[in-house]
Amino acid sequence: MGGQTPKAAAQAAGVCPRTVCKWMARFEAEGAAGLAELYGTRWRAEPELFDPDIGVQIERGLTMPAAVLAGAMETSLLVRRAVAGFFNGVGILLCATTPCVAWPHDRLGPERIGGKAVDQRGHAVFTPLFNHAWTPAISIPCGRGRDGLPVGLQIVGRVGSDRAVLAFAEFAETALAETGHWSIA
Repeated sequence: MGGQTPKAAAQAAGVCPRTVCKWMARFEAEGAAGLAELYGTRWRAEPELFDPDIGVQIERGLTMPAAVLAGAMETSLLVRRAVAGFFNGVGILLCATTPCVAWPHDRLGPERIGGKAVDQRGHAVFTPLFNHAWTPAISIPCGRGRDGLPVGLQIVGRVGSDRAVLAFAEFAETALAETGHWSIA
């Protein structure tokens, strides 16, 4: 974790970085289309109500070619199938929430990860996979990294295991508090 770039994280996981980059682009396309569907009309009528970065995503979704959206939807289906296969025989997966420690609250994301410049969504390399897989997931603080900034632990379960994920999160928070790694107060 500690500062890995998406490319390094993909290589460490044994996944082709190009495949991960393709998936991420398609995930972003599907997200933009979803924002456009939910908020496009309101955005066009009252853009001042929206964060400018969200507005850019909504505009992208409103003007997206159907073929791009179809590719994004196909990628999501492939990811759902692959993650479902992974969870055969696996109850709970523990992984990093982001490839870096937390960043200042007044920024949408870190400017650099592992010493390399990243865009505002550069930190979102682990969570979209599980969002698109429709699996329950929760992030809890699990300690502190450099400069005392929090580090997140993502707890993921198979589709339909929401209660098991929440129960494990409660167990993990208690265990981290009892060992002095994090306070749940």
